[in-house]
Amino acid sequence: MAGIYLHIPFCRKACHYCNFHFSTLLQNKNGMVQALLREIEQESVRLDGQRVDTIYFGGGTPSLLTVSAENITALSGGTEKRAKAVSDSPGMEDRSAVAGSQIGELNLLIEAIRRNFTVAADAEITLEANPDDINEEMLEGWKAAGVNRLSIGVQSFREEDLLWMNRAHTAAEAERCILLAKAAGFRNLTIDLIYGTPGLTDEAWEGNVRKALELGVPHLSCYALTVEPKTALHHMVIVNKMPDTDPEQQSRQFLLLMDWMEGAGYEHYEISNFARPGWRSRHNSSYWRGVEYLGIGPGAHSYSKGSGAPRRRWNIANNALYMRSFSERYYLQNEVNELTANERGLDATEDLKLHTTDEIRLQIPLIYEEEILTRENRFNEYVMTALRTMEGIDLEFIREEFGGELVQNLIEGAEKFNLEEERLMINEKNVRLTNKGKLFADGIAAELFI
Repeated sequence: MAGIYLHIPFCRKACHYCNFHFSTLLQNKNGMVQALLREIEQESVRLDGQRVDTIYFGGGTPSLLTVSAENITALSGGTEKRAKAVSDSPGMEDRSAVAGSQIGELNLLIEAIRRNFTVAADAEITLEANPDDINEEMLEGWKAAGVNRLSIGVQSFREEDLLWMNRAHTAAEAERCILLAKAAGFRNLTIDLIYGTPGLTDEAWEGNVRKALELGVPHLSCYALTVEPKTALHHMVIVNKMPDTDPEQQSRQFLLLMDWMEGAGYEHYEISNFARPGWRSRHNSSYWRGVEYLGIGPGAHSYSKGSGAPRRRWNIANNALYMRSFSERYYLQNEVNELTANERGLDATEDLKLHTTDEIRLQIPLIYEEEILTRENRFNEYVMTALRTMEGIDLEFIREEFGGELVQNLIEGAEKFNLEEERLMINEKNVRLTNKGKLFADGIAAELFI
């Protein structure tokens, strides 16, 4: 099995804290969708016929993608007027194509994946969405396109927090969008919440978590605010317009979060993720289990095992260069295809195909970088990701993949965190973090690296 991630690099406005790759130039969205479609087609052989069990639209803001008006009309039992409401809604000016007869951008991308890959009938298809993009019509369009899981960027249910973060939605929209999604039949929901922000009291943080629980959200992803370089927040901290984060506050609020979620019956199945039993993210879980995945779009990462050494690659995080590459590649491919085998002096078989591919590679620069993972890379990555999960590091897996010597070394390295600091739990099957240890997960993992 495998997963596919698509990066949609557009947002209406920039949040102060965000360092993800995105652009607010929405006029380039159509050209980006065309490039994404070409990359999907080009990479159709990458997963070697594996079944695709998860598809994830991340960003950026994937909920900016248009959906087919015909699907909305059919689902709602409405008319063209009802479908047109999508493009006439406040803040939806860039979606005028939805009201026409065009196929929606989201529909095109999902259909291209289904056409080029073997997608499981029960595939989890997740769309990241902002609260201000969610209304009845869009929810119906997403369902018709095949989306069955929503990841909503709530961040907070408090107006003052949202203003501080420079989010586009209001506190009222944060609550209303969840009610709308549930009413539309989306049972598989997750929301993002941020803690450890300046001025967020423990009581206010509890209010945010309690609101999510009251709304019946089955999955929460909760993150401590980080001040990332080259963000607006970083600049404001440097010039003393904004206080820096308080590690003590963040640690305290994380410990409180773990207590509240455990009391509510949620599994803390990964450092930042909590789910009711049966509602884990299948896509993200596959990352932590080392399942192969294909990344589509600027800045997207891929991981493949293949017949040789495992490889990781990442696309260039530049929208203009990414789109230009696929545009030039597309037109060059068409030019070569127009040449007949006789004109080229080749058999119209594999020779033509190989020469065509070589010519294109020579004339169009690669849009990605790639590394072959060494045994050391693979061991360290496994320790880093597995230690963050509820199941922890599987010692039998280490023995089978890397040898018994590394199992012994790992246990010896873990002992000091177990005996002296009570940050790890060790038994004959696995090594897991305690709640106290989860505060130091990255540092502990680094100590266990080879």
